[in-house]
Amino acid sequence: MNELVVNLFAKILPDRETIIEPGQKFKEIYFIWDGIVTIHSKVEERETANNNAFFVLPSKSIFGDFSVLFDI
Repeated sequence: MNELVVNLFAKILPDRETIIEPGQKFKEIYFIWDGIVTIHSKVEERETANNNAFFVLPSKSIFGDFSVLFDI
């Protein structure tokens, strides 16, 4: 647990910033402190409104954890 906390760092990303491209492996676990993250199934969809989002992660969510922990 101590190692996890010691290795945490904060990133502030601008609105509509791409975090990871479809098909790319996660290298980090993300904790959403404030704001939302939208997940799109295709690259073209992220250019449109959030109405086309496949999934929306709200504040206080985590993603990338299974991919990193289980090397998926």
